[in-house]
Amino acid sequence: ITYDASGELEKLAERAANFCDHDGIIQDGMAPPMLHLTDPHGNKITFFDTPSEQDQAKFKQVFDQS
Repeated sequence: ITYDASGELEKLAERAANFCDHDGIIQDGMAPPMLHLTDPHGNKITFFDTPSEQDQAKFKQVFDQS
């Protein structure tokens, strides 16, 4: 399951630490910040945030060069 948690990712990571496993907020390349959770039943959920304006500009620049 993937869910847009724009603006709430840090709060969500704090609350989720009480009941499930996660490795914190991950920023990988030009992908938006993400939080991958595994609940006690083994379900995997990914929450994502809006990329920063700087990352959006980098993404646009890469595709404008194509």
